[in-house]
Amino acid sequence: VVPKLMRKYKNLMGDLSDGSPTIALKRNPEYGAKFLTEFQDRLFFGTDRCCLGVYPDIITLLIEWRDQGKISQTVFNKIAKENAIKLLGL
Repeated sequence: VVPKLMRKYKNLMGDLSDGSPTIALKRNPEYGAKFLTEFQDRLFFGTDRCCLGVYPDIITLLIEWRDQGKISQTVFNKIAKENAIKLLGL
């Protein structure tokens, strides 16, 4: 349902910081990577957790998929920081 809504409503954005998106992306990694790529301009990762050496699963997943070539460096950068910088005007 989420992809259909995002295709229909171009102003809809997604936050990946909760555990649910990670579970959904891992359920079907091939489609998960395609989803991240298709909606790369409207997805965000944000957290207020600051624990050295302890990372939410989504961080590990994004780094792994970037390193394995499942998502590009551009997709990774947009989701990890550039989309938030743009949205917040930083």
